[in-house]
Amino acid sequence: MAFGYRYWMVFLPEIEPHSHLLFVRNPAGATKLRNYASGRERVVGQPGVEMVFRDTQIGRTRHECDPHKTDDHGFWYQKTQELNRRYLGDADRALPRQSHEDHGPANSASNVGCVVPGRAFRGSQRQLQDYVNTCPDALSEAILEQLPRRVRELGASIRWVSPLARDNYREYRDAEFLERVGLGDFAGDLADFWPSMGPSWDALGVISDSLGRIERGIILLEAKSHREEIHGSGCQASGASLYKIDRALAETKEWLDVEIDADWLGQLYQYANRIAHLYFMLKKHARPAWLVNVYFLDDPIGPTTQEEWESEIQNVKNSLGLSQRIPNAVEVFLPALAETVDVQDEPTVRPAEGAGHAKTQESIPRLCAVPPLPDPSDFRSWAQEWMELASYPGPCLRDPEARIERLLSLCKEPVPGSWQRSSADIPSRLLNVKRYTRGDEADPRRGEHRIEREILCQHFVDVSYLQDGRIIDGVNAFPLVRDCGGGRNGNVEADLLLLVRCASGYGLVVAEVKHSANNAWFAAVENLRQLKLLTSGEDAGQLFWRRNPVLGLPANLPITGLVVAPCTFYSQPGQKANSIVAARMLINRTRAEADVDIRLSVWDTQHRTIAAFD
Repeated sequence: MAFGYRYWMVFLPEIEPHSHLLFVRNPAGATKLRNYASGRERVVGQPGVEMVFRDTQIGRTRHECDPHKTDDHGFWYQKTQELNRRYLGDADRALPRQSHEDHGPANSASNVGCVVPGRAFRGSQRQLQDYVNTCPDALSEAILEQLPRRVRELGASIRWVSPLARDNYREYRDAEFLERVGLGDFAGDLADFWPSMGPSWDALGVISDSLGRIERGIILLEAKSHREEIHGSGCQASGASLYKIDRALAETKEWLDVEIDADWLGQLYQYANRIAHLYFMLKKHARPAWLVNVYFLDDPIGPTTQEEWESEIQNVKNSLGLSQRIPNAVEVFLPALAETVDVQDEPTVRPAEGAGHAKTQESIPRLCAVPPLPDPSDFRSWAQEWMELASYPGPCLRDPEARIERLLSLCKEPVPGSWQRSSADIPSRLLNVKRYTRGDEADPRRGEHRIEREILCQHFVDVSYLQDGRIIDGVNAFPLVRDCGGGRNGNVEADLLLLVRCASGYGLVVAEVKHSANNAWFAAVENLRQLKLLTSGEDAGQLFWRRNPVLGLPANLPITGLVVAPCTFYSQPGQKANSIVAARMLINRTRAEADVDIRLSVWDTQHRTIAAFD
């Protein structure tokens, strides 16, 4: 073997989302990237060292190896599987050559049911983690728009159960995915239908409405950032497992009137097996379920337009013989959250002249997908911590005191990063006479948007605010941070910013509007974060001074936080009703110790009142 060759195993999800790859550089600087996950060598590219080192991190997604012959496929296959088991924990990403159910160490109790990928660096996994944990309403709204009109009219909402930051972004499969969505009783039937180590779902959600008018259903979500992600190495199962898979796919083909000889085990196997699991839910057990394929637009790792996605999706369906619409399967196109650079120092290997083995320090930029905020590594983690403190599983919040202590600390600490919006860059849409500034004013979406329009437009002149007050002016979707990318997903917004007049004079109200999503504790934490940003930035009263110059508003307007929701939001059994005590604890502590005034209120559309929630 020639002196000076260097070998690394690397994980580059934008090139191969399911397995580590072998990256080799020769003394002349030429490189080659190989995939051994199937037991054979497959060359997948010749990327430069700079790109590979930029997109991987030593000890986590880049591991240097001793030199070894590249045509020893068995050796590199074992190395690949070892790293996949250790760092990916997901046999669906790179199935071994043995039978589908026999995975050796990977088939342990810790790996069979849930996949623990941790925080993703880039690509569809990172995009989806960010949407679920920081933009869940945007994700839910985009999906609900694609579901039947009746579902939306009944006020359906989606509660995301994975991948959650507090669970280390776990993804679920097999019996664990059924338990996660409350259908654990079907685990035996699923095992009869499909072998173990089945699809690992990118995200799982539960869809329901507050009044129980629709049957509780589940969202099975698969996400992609670029077209190459749709294609894989095909099904690697054999023996009894392959027989079971073949039988399940045959039933699914019959359901969809697809020719039995259509190839569903090849490169499009992942797409096909997700359809099979939708069939299992809908036809084998008659449970409401939707298969949601999310396609991110213009992700920097492989920018793809909606037109390009639609063309590729049609090619996939043609290849699978799908000539008719798949029941309860929808396609959602979402803008990718912008990619920013987090520069950190890490050791990298650069050959010395003539030898090729000297080690030097080099600052390598690592890309991570986050919403487009300046200084995102600081502000992003700060903003995300609030949402993690707001979220919790189960019907009851078990540790309110500890969470309140941390929230009080966040209230007293400065907001990190270059997030602050200047009063000089107030969006022009907020400076005209209109109050409702979202794009759906003519037909607002049911839920929060409908409430905003009722307050700002439909009943504006009649609205009574907390008994003795009136709303003088107001806007919705008020941005609280600078958004370099110009997109709504990079913003932190107040649902309503109101100018009110009470017996004590004028004041500002920053309101978090809720209809059915989340609970009172979550809403109070969101509202507290909004107040922190509003009071830490330049005086938000500037907006209303410019909109209402004749009022002669005082220089410093008192600011109140307000959660606005219908009465049913607080009274629904379970987490919503149980959260009220903790929300009041938080409100009382912040009022006493941080001089912050937040209130829970009820919007009564019939009587046109925003009244205190007793």
